[in-house]
This record gives sequence, structure tokens and C-alpha cells, in this order.
Amino acid sequence: SVSMTTCSTLLALGMMPLCLLIYTKMWVDSGMIVIPYDNIGISLVALVVPVSLGMYVNHKWPQKAKIILKIGSITGALLIVLIAVVGGVLYQSAWIIQPRLWIIGTIFPIAGYSLGFFLARIAGQSWHRCRTVALETGMQNTQLCSTIVQLSFTPEELNLIFTFPLIYSIFQIIAAALFLA
Repeated sequence: SVSMTTCSTLLALGMMPLCLLIYTKMWVDSGMIVIPYDNIGISLVALVVPVSLGMYVNHKWPQKAKIILKIGSITGALLIVLIAVVGGVLYQSAWIIQPRLWIIGTIFPIAGYSLGFFLARIAGQSWHRCRTVALETGMQNTQLCSTIVQLSFTPEELNLIFTFPLIYSIFQIIAAALFLA
């Protein structure tokens, strides 16, 4: 899981410009897009250091690691909901969007989870590992998407564009909750 996320974050350095060119060429001139390489690097460090510490704590004190995991999971979920609510309030006019973006924002998280699960299953992983891989691949770099959108567009353009990452994040959480249930 950690290796997969580290690799995907490193690959994001090169694949990000290509994806932005492909997906945003209908909205904006691709030369205006700001790719936050420093934020990607910070994301990588922010991922590797806590995970390394978590692995160390889990190795030395497994019972305390379980408590930390529960507290961290609840805190993370609350922060995501808080950010979604604040984003929804700040960009209220952005909720008037095309139905196809609602559909895409609903389907993409499910597609990510499903693809991760089936690829892990094809690789011969156990059922529990397949679920882990599915969640890991399905939930990567949503915050990176939001950062790129916020850095690349004017406040007026954000009103039109910011909603999609928000919709995606909301349905990502809902799909993950259903997947784990």
C-alpha cells in the first residue's frame, strides 16, 4: 500500500501535465495550468514520514497503534466532511453544474475502487488485501487535485470548476463507506 502510493505520487510528477492537458483542454488553455511540483514533493514527504512512524509504532506497540488508527481515521473523516462543507459554502454558485459532471463524480470513485479490487484479485491477493488495494487506489490524491485547481484558476473560474473535486470527494467517501460495510 505504501509502495503503491509512493510510486503513484512519484509518477504524478510526470503524468500530471499529460492528464491536465487531456482533461482540461476544453475549459482552459493548458499553458495557464500550474502544476505544484513542490506540493507533490511535500505530499510525498507527508506520506512517507507518518507512514514510517506508524509502521514503527505498530511494530513496537501494536495495541497503541490500534487506538491511534481509530482516532486518526475518525479525525480524517471529520476533516474531509468539514472541508466539503466549507467548500460547498464558499462556492455556492458552483453547484449549478451539468448533470454529466454529477454522474462522472459518482462513477469515478466506484470505478477506481472496482479496478483496484479486480487487479489485486487477478494478482492473486487475498480478499482482505484486495479490499485494502481497492481503497488505496480509489482514494489517492484527491487533495492534490483540489490544490491544482485552486492554484491554476482565478476565483471566478473556481466557482465553475471547484465543484467537481468536491463532488468526487463526497462520493468517494460514500463509496468507501459502502465498500467497507
